[in-house]
Amino acid sequence: YYTQEANPCVHLLVDTALTNGEMCMEAYVMQPVSLGDHKLGGNFSRIKLDLKTFDAEKIGVDVIARSKPDPRTGQMPDMSDLALLETSVRKLLDLLDVVIDYIDGVVEGHAKPDGAIGRFLMDTIQSIPKVSPATWEKMFTTADQDLLMVTYLASLTKTQIALSERLQNTIGLAVANYNNQYQQYQAYGYTQ
Repeated sequence: YYTQEANPCVHLLVDTALTNGEMCMEAYVMQPVSLGDHKLGGNFSRIKLDLKTFDAEKIGVDVIARSKPDPRTGQMPDMSDLALLETSVRKLLDLLDVVIDYIDGVVEGHAKPDGAIGRFLMDTIQSIPKVSPATWEKMFTTADQDLLMVTYLASLTKTQIALSERLQNTIGLAVANYNNQYQQYQAYGYTQ
């Protein structure tokens, strides 16, 4: 069936259980199996798979991979914005340590200089906007305050919706009770 839809037919296996702590993937392509002119079926042969992602996709996959419960305690890891920011900053610091070690090694003559790496580092450093520490702190504080305000407004909206639902239920019960009493008065012959 699939060979009619797409040719060649590719079968992709994804380890969503994160068995080895990572999302393993394998790809297979179907090759026809025949005996003379008689087609018997198909055989899936493994092919090389290169995974290319955008930065936003990689961040999303990393968050999904980290959201796995701890096998010892069974508890879910902290996935709050602050915890994710802390994890990102720690990864950045680790990468900066690798870069600093490489640069120190080149300067001291322990590592062989690579022009492509030097140009990449130069382009990366030039792409960083020049911002004073005071301006950076103000921007970060403002963004943090914006996030807190959005969180507060979301919580306030949830509370308002819950309150509205309770009022609707209460009014509905009161109206039903009134209608029930009114019908009983009419059944006994009382009029208004």
